[in-house]
Amino acid sequence: MTEFNTGIDRKKQVSMGFDALLVFFLKLYKLQIGADPEAESRVERAVQPSDLSDSDRIYTLRVKHQGTWRSRRMTLGRLGANIANKSMCYRVIFDDLMVVKIPPQPIHAFNTYIECIRRDWRIARKAAPIIRCVVPSLAALLKKIPRFHHSEVQSPEEAEKRYVFLLRKEPSLQNYLKIGDSFAFFMNLARYAFLNEKIEKLHDRGGLFSEGFLKPSDPLWETRGIDPYLMVDADPAIFEMGQLLGEYEEGIDDILVQYGCDETVPVARRRAWLRAHLSGEDRVAAEAALPESLTAGVQDYLVRFSKKHRGVIDAYRKVCRREIDRTWFERNKGKIPGILSGILTLLANLHSQGLAVRDLKPENIFIAVDPDRPDQGMQDLETLDLGLIDLETAIPLDADPDTLEQPLATGTPAYSTPSHLFPNPVLKDMLGDLKRVFLLQDVYAAAGLVFFAATGKTLFEKTGRLLPEIVLAAQKSSLKDRTPSELFRHAGWVFWQNAGGELNRQRAEQEHLLKSIPVHPPEKARGFLGDMLEKTRSELTRRITRLLSSAAFLTTAQREQLSGLNGDAIEKQIRRLENRDALAGPKKQEQLLILLDALNYLKRLLESTVHYQNKLAEKENGLSAHDLVSLLFLVSIAFMYRESWKERNHPPFVPPCQP
Repeated sequence: MTEFNTGIDRKKQVSMGFDALLVFFLKLYKLQIGADPEAESRVERAVQPSDLSDSDRIYTLRVKHQGTWRSRRMTLGRLGANIANKSMCYRVIFDDLMVVKIPPQPIHAFNTYIECIRRDWRIARKAAPIIRCVVPSLAALLKKIPRFHHSEVQSPEEAEKRYVFLLRKEPSLQNYLKIGDSFAFFMNLARYAFLNEKIEKLHDRGGLFSEGFLKPSDPLWETRGIDPYLMVDADPAIFEMGQLLGEYEEGIDDILVQYGCDETVPVARRRAWLRAHLSGEDRVAAEAALPESLTAGVQDYLVRFSKKHRGVIDAYRKVCRREIDRTWFERNKGKIPGILSGILTLLANLHSQGLAVRDLKPENIFIAVDPDRPDQGMQDLETLDLGLIDLETAIPLDADPDTLEQPLATGTPAYSTPSHLFPNPVLKDMLGDLKRVFLLQDVYAAAGLVFFAATGKTLFEKTGRLLPEIVLAAQKSSLKDRTPSELFRHAGWVFWQNAGGELNRQRAEQEHLLKSIPVHPPEKARGFLGDMLEKTRSELTRRITRLLSSAAFLTTAQREQLSGLNGDAIEKQIRRLENRDALAGPKKQEQLLILLDALNYLKRLLESTVHYQNKLAEKENGLSAHDLVSLLFLVSIAFMYRESWKERNHPPFVPPCQP
């Protein structure tokens, strides 16, 4: 037993960690079948099903036992990106669905390992019973090893205590929980499904396109003789493609006649060749019954035909994709509101339980399936029951603000902000309310979750790439002499500038889809959103008052006048000053521009806040997915970016009430 898990080169873990994990589970398989630890064995890549996730790989484990080769399958894939200071997580199907976490720094001491597990259990107990959480356990792995099987029924807590006692009594058994020379964490998700996988499948149109694109029975093959004026409501590309299909069939007929095969190759097969070719398949070469010279002739013709008519073919593809998008949306739009309600409910529940996850992302969320209704579709649910996995970055918020623990400085880039990377004293100095900072980290991530659920796309992908650069900023010669607070201010301005711009662009590109998806927040979630908006409104009002009070160059009357102006009126004042259509001197003019830019930014946010408060109050017609993404981003940026961080050019967040 002491040889279990030895001989694994940690350098091999550099390549996605797959080598070490495969060796680990290969040795586990030997234990399960009672094979010698030194028995001959190998790992092979298996054929990948077309519906398998891009990150997953299927492997066949083979072990020679008692003169016979025994084999079994396992699935292995990465979960999420490789983030500094964060454990690497892997999805594993071995008997059942598991998640394996490998810590960024090796854990050698058993007591340290157990304390890490107990911390996650404490967070999970705090979340219970409102939020289901899956946390690391010894049982998730040890129950797969025959010598640890117990017939008596035990609660999870009792089983863990028994395993801890046994592993301390016989330390050599601890090697079963190590991958390489470090302890790893194992979580069982046998009854659950990952949210990201469900959403990715929901938005996967690739299968629909390949299934519906130019089938041999497609009526389009018969349109070559139809008058284009009879297709007045159709896209011109459809008529043009029909004309091309007639040309294609005539060309293929000529080739088959040359080889005397015109009677033996059915029309459906000839049409299937073109469909396969345009879809990237090599269907003709796979048909061994055809003469080799004919195969070469057909393939050459297919290449020449597709090159000659590339413009028409591409235009027809666009028409097909538009139609597929339309039919997809009609088929699946009913499933998305339940997901969005589930995300909002999870967010509200975290707040009510006094928790911040700080790494909220699709890969860390699972769908709790009702064991009595395992086949229930997402369209049947008003609110999806969502739970959490991987609480490594989570923090309880019910402690005294001055004694809040320092959480792990990390996060997944596309769902994180600069506040994830700085210590508590800096955050308190720059933003003030630590609890609100941690809460809004989840709110910002939720904006990305909602966008991903509605569109299948990542909202802040480009902005997220800035975070690794922020980590390295202190090492740059131009910034190394700055204090942490100055670095935070610089990083914050750069980050929110990019986040605001990316949000505007993504909302515009997906506007039709986002606005067509209704959102019906459950009552608890509605209350949470309302509370966030009211706090934002109060915060912005205070900052506007403070900004105007600090402008000593203004008279009391001027301050009162500016206080009463809306965003549009302030915008006009800015344009006048920029056009030098004012009587103020250059110095005062620049002071006024700086003041008005900040005031315009704050007023626009305040007007947006009031707009969403009114939308939230309209329970009948209320919010859309477009509104929800904007609302969540609004309350995040309003608190986590400060207008004093830059004299001009504040983040380009376009409010809903501004054209």
